[in-house]
Amino acid sequence: MRHTNKIQQSWEINPSLYMTNDDGSFILKKDGTPKKKSGRPSGSRMSLSQKIKNIRKKEKEIQRLIDYVQAESLELPLKKRTTSTIPFGYKLNIQTNELEPIQSELDCLKEVEKKILSAKFSLQDAVDFLQEKTNRRLSKPGLKKIMEKKYGPNCCSQYPEKNKGWIYIVESSSISGWVKIGQTTNPEKRLAQYNQNTPLKDYQLLGLCEVKNKNKAEQEILNISSFFSEEEKGEWKKLDKNFALKILKIYEEKYET
Repeated sequence: MRHTNKIQQSWEINPSLYMTNDDGSFILKKDGTPKKKSGRPSGSRMSLSQKIKNIRKKEKEIQRLIDYVQAESLELPLKKRTTSTIPFGYKLNIQTNELEPIQSELDCLKEVEKKILSAKFSLQDAVDFLQEKTNRRLSKPGLKKIMEKKYGPNCCSQYPEKNKGWIYIVESSSISGWVKIGQTTNPEKRLAQYNQNTPLKDYQLLGLCEVKNKNKAEQEILNISSFFSEEEKGEWKKLDKNFALKILKIYEEKYET
């Protein structure tokens, strides 16, 4: 008798790749063959062409970063690198392995040093300010080390008065006729936070008043503003902005000067 080999179909070899009914039977196409599941099979690997594409993309990004660092490192005075980390205010020239100053960062660092020494900034205020201005992070221990190396031990022991701060008035062009009155220890950061949370980025700072007790000052100014407001929703007042600024100025002249 002649022996014949039966050729197995793919749905017989890998039935899990095909769609089934509740009773376990295959869902059939019009031609009577089982219908294959859509999408990439579970556990399947990325194709070779996709791997190559991803590798090339990473290589381009690495080269772009190298080109950027090299371009930023031209024609600047160098400082010999003595540590494994790159100090704040400097960047690495990968060709010479030497450090180059970034003047804008060094100027910003000098600014926060003065504010710390005059007790206007805490270390936390300072590192937040540096990150906002330079988009580069410096830790509190790192900043303290820099300060103490320049100005001696305990130069950072003074902190701003707990209640000292600013009263601000802002407006948004998308909320016509309304102003917002609030308190903060960092007006620039607070304004950036408002504009970060709206796609229009239309918040504008109208006025500022530096106060000895921001909680007390805010409550007093809010109470006065409420009396003259047509409507109010918390710190938002429907009030002419020039009149709001006049209230702020009167408070400053009476209590803060």
